[in-house]
Amino acid sequence: MAKAYGRWLISQAYYDNSPIAVGEFLSFSEYWLWRNGLDAEEIALSDACYSVCSKPSAALDVGANIGFFSLALSKAGFDSVIPFEPVPLTVQRLRRNLARNPTVSERIIALNFGLGDFRGPVQFEESRQSPGQNRIAIATSPTRRDTSFCKIESLDEALTNLGIREIGFLKLDVEGFESAVVQGEKNSLFQHARFFP
Repeated sequence: MAKAYGRWLISQAYYDNSPIAVGEFLSFSEYWLWRNGLDAEEIALSDACYSVCSKPSAALDVGANIGFFSLALSKAGFDSVIPFEPVPLTVQRLRRNLARNPTVSERIIALNFGLGDFRGPVQFEESRQSPGQNRIAIATSPTRRDTSFCKIESLDEALTNLGIREIGFLKLDVEGFESAVVQGEKNSLFQHARFFP
């Protein structure tokens, strides 16, 4: 464990344990989670999805965190990758990771808002030690975390504003808010979608 902690300390300057270079870890637990990059299965899934989708194709990374999956989707070949990350501190870290990977990130447009079934501000619970656990605050649940307000748009509105008519790949990881994201799509975008569990 001491060696792993030492590697985490070194990673604060720069982390490059995979073909995709990332850093910006705020805690040892966050480093430990991502120390080996994405699993081979996740990379194979993004490659397989790219191979069967129509071209040109866009990939959406909803709940992008620090951008690992967005970078992998771009590396797989998607023409455009749109990561959505509502928490300002986390999107700053994501953008710094994109800057570490200029040849892969040139097709990535990182957006600082979340997706849901409405437009407006929403209160987020933030975990400074484990930002991957940031989530929308539930009014009936007392919080012991820091909170902030973040912007939310519907999926339809975001795609219209971006000029995207077809999605080749959609990754959703929004800490229990997935159904609201899907409900924010009213224009039959998923009519011909293939779903992978």
